[in-house]
Amino acid sequence: MPKRILAHFAQRLEHCPIPDELVLELRNILCQHIPGLSADSWSIRDDQPLFLEALHCINRFIDDPDTSLFPSLIDGVSTGYEDPIPPSNVFPVKPQDDGVDSSQRPNLSIHLENWKSAEDRPDLVDELVQDELSKGWIFEFEGSVEAARRAFPLGLAIGKLGLAITESRPPRLVVDSTVCGTNGNCIVNEHQCMPSAKDILRTFPLRTNCHELSALGLDVKSAHKRIVIKTSHRGLLGFSHRNKLYFYKVAPFGAVFSAHWWGRLGSFWVRFLHLAIFVSHALFLFVDDFLLLQRKDMIPLTASFICSLMQVFGLPISWRKADLHCAIDWIGWRFNFSIGAIYLQERKRTKLLDLISQMLDHPRISKKTLEKFLGLALWITQIFPQMRSSLHYLFNDLHKPPGTQYSVDPGYWPITISCLTDALVFSSRPAGTAIPEGSKLISIRHQPVKTLQDVHNARLTEKRIWIRVMDPTSSRRNISLDSKRVLHTFQHWLKHAPPIRSLYPMTPWQGEAAADACASGPMCQIGGYLKSPGGRFIWFSQRWNPTDFESLGVKISNDMQRDISCYEALAQLALLYLASRMWPSQRFAIRISSWSDNSGAESGVNKLFTTAYPLCIFLSDSAYYVLHVLQSWMLHIFLALQMNMLMH
Repeated sequence: MPKRILAHFAQRLEHCPIPDELVLELRNILCQHIPGLSADSWSIRDDQPLFLEALHCINRFIDDPDTSLFPSLIDGVSTGYEDPIPPSNVFPVKPQDDGVDSSQRPNLSIHLENWKSAEDRPDLVDELVQDELSKGWIFEFEGSVEAARRAFPLGLAIGKLGLAITESRPPRLVVDSTVCGTNGNCIVNEHQCMPSAKDILRTFPLRTNCHELSALGLDVKSAHKRIVIKTSHRGLLGFSHRNKLYFYKVAPFGAVFSAHWWGRLGSFWVRFLHLAIFVSHALFLFVDDFLLLQRKDMIPLTASFICSLMQVFGLPISWRKADLHCAIDWIGWRFNFSIGAIYLQERKRTKLLDLISQMLDHPRISKKTLEKFLGLALWITQIFPQMRSSLHYLFNDLHKPPGTQYSVDPGYWPITISCLTDALVFSSRPAGTAIPEGSKLISIRHQPVKTLQDVHNARLTEKRIWIRVMDPTSSRRNISLDSKRVLHTFQHWLKHAPPIRSLYPMTPWQGEAAADACASGPMCQIGGYLKSPGGRFIWFSQRWNPTDFESLGVKISNDMQRDISCYEALAQLALLYLASRMWPSQRFAIRISSWSDNSGAESGVNKLFTTAYPLCIFLSDSAYYVLHVLQSWMLHIFLALQMNMLMH
């Protein structure tokens, strides 16, 4: 079986590699050893492939904490609309303040027009709707909207249909359940956390394991559609296409409760497999993507066991996507567990470079483009935090809409001023103007204004008054010079430096380090030291005043105590600078644990990111030189790791 699994995965075959006779044999074995499991347990309910009764027996046998999961799946799950979803006893409960008051919930609504993505490609929508009809996931309602109201007395909501089209997967239907009020009324009182690439870093190498590692990747096919919705709640999951009404029987993409229920079923599989595998391993599930990490000589046998179990209980797997190798793609990253390295996938790198080129070529861009870049940049820099410290410049551009010129007739000027709040925001549109409500006044005839007194003191003439306002609803953004510098840095990094990081943890440094800062009035001071295990001692102490920072273009308070977190962070970063001086050009990575009594500074140095001014300037500009010095360390480390693996 392990050889068959390896060959099957290598050829990317679509059919299941587990023979039917083995599945039947395994079910008979389970019936002999699991209390309550019998031949009658191997039955399925309509519209889904899982053997829920058998899984419920396993759930009781392993004493799983989510006791309400399988009774809910067997009966049909609740959406959380006037019918609370039973707790999982697994996931954290949301604070009470996160709940939405019933009086503030949106009303259910009917939308017979769909989003542009679906309206522009009706033939593709026809094909996808027919596919879901044939699989029993949706049904066509024979009747009008009024007939549907009578058929679903609990509530009727018709959402907007859209098409989700990505490079990595085939097109699929997505129902916007927010616009029709379904998501706003279906309350989920728990929240779930997904694993990330950082969790892989924390588990590599496996504890007590000295063997070469490999990985298994499995993708659950249409995971959300394996959850059947309670019949009375299906009226909340409607959509319209070609003047026909359709309703989902199963959990659709786009509904908040869909992700919740699949998350509960998926997490049960994680807990079950942890117990079933038993031998040292690491197992992760990101939405519907499993990743198993285990020693290379054992994982083919474990993969055969896992695939057999999933087939026994009917969990559908996309076998063409299954992978069993020491180098594997997972959630956008390429992991090589043989040499212990993590790479950025080429398509992610290309996508980021395309966004950077687009923003550099057209400094006045759409807000959506900037949001795409920041989202992808934050995701990438979770593994490369040294590149995150300067992103605050782009966040500043994101929250700073461009100014727009408007002219005001002098006769309407008093009325225009009366529409301003103390924060210089227009509470209403002034008569005789096109100034949008909610915009903020920036300048009058090129004279910057910050208060109402500045407005009254502005120098005016008899000519039309030109003012500049900032509209927060604007869809356009300007890229600042600082942001362009950051974009060029990212572009150079992605083009010329390999986005690779070692999976091996840094060696804890056994020396002693401490740093501190103080401030009072127009003075601040930092100091600290490093003492190596061999007794070598280096220390520093430096004092500054506001003028020293202003000469560098950093505006700080004259009462320097107000910015104490900045100086505390600077003191901690100075320790890294000292370390680079103590061991210049060394080919090993260390983790320095130092004493710090300021949580803001400690958090900032660990994350190397904040948008709070002026701490963001200290973290980006002060860290730049230190990180530039330390960057060569990481490259040496990776090259040394590769050389060691080649020698072995």
